[in-house]
Amino acid sequence: MYILKWPKSMSVIFVIWVVANTMGSTVAAPALNITAKGISNPSASQEVKKVYHYMTNLKGKGVLYTYYKIVNRKSGKLLDVKGGSGSNGANIIQWTDKNSYNQQWRFEKTRDGYYELVNRKSGLILEVSGKSGSNGASIIQWKDINSHNQQWEYINVEGEYFKLVNRNSGKYLEVSGGSKANGGKVIQWDDNEGMHQQWKLVRIQQVGKE
Repeated sequence: MYILKWPKSMSVIFVIWVVANTMGSTVAAPALNITAKGISNPSASQEVKKVYHYMTNLKGKGVLYTYYKIVNRKSGKLLDVKGGSGSNGANIIQWTDKNSYNQQWRFEKTRDGYYELVNRKSGLILEVSGKSGSNGASIIQWKDINSHNQQWEYINVEGEYFKLVNRNSGKYLEVSGGSKANGGKVIQWDDNEGMHQQWKLVRIQQVGKE
């Protein structure tokens, strides 16, 4: 564990857990604990903000990740990489909770406020296949290419539920046809107010670099 301390006048302590003595570059916001009491020096405050921005926005391997299961509101099933594949182009489906890594995801925030969803097992990114703008386009996993079809907007609906809107197409992540079956295909579609377009998060744990 590294503890970085600023002067007492700033009363700031950043506590960062480092795995295998490797300093990572992406830290999910909940994973970085910041205490900033009584900061009165404007320049000092700006320096704190700069460090926080650096630690929470750069891409790459992280220090501490928080993973989630992503549960469809209508079916109660989980967002899943089909067959636990580690390959580019593998389809995303829904499946009963198996407590497996291919059903677990972390959110990485981009510099401009969108999110990439990274699968725990494969390390690949949730994306709209082929950068399609069409209804019914498949959702797959692919290596990170920093493309808008791999970036999603998180929109609260009510309570714990939310929608995911693709940055490139403006369409919504949904289970095709409102299926409740294992293997139901995950696609994009126009907003239709359906519960099969709504999701909730179930937090798993925080883990170090794997």
